[in-house]
Amino acid sequence: MHETLGDRIRIARARWRMSQAELARQIGISPTSMNAIEAGTTDPRASRIKRIAEVLDVSTDYLLDHAVKTSPTKHPRPRKAAPVG
Repeated sequence: MHETLGDRIRIARARWRMSQAELARQIGISPTSMNAIEAGTTDPRASRIKRIAEVLDVSTDYLLDHAVKTSPTKHPRPRKAAPVG
């Protein structure tokens, strides 16, 4: 099962034993708007995602389900020796 943004908010909120209404109050939106975000019927703007992450002490990458991307290991190209003389 793939977790949605709302699922991840709900999980993080439960860790803090915080109600939807309390989270909504702390990020400055209505409880109805918070419910819509968790239900997946509306997408919050970036500033709200950032604030939700701050309040719930999680990363925005976690909320957005972005795996931390690392650059592929670079393999140095073999160098050819310069001709002598």
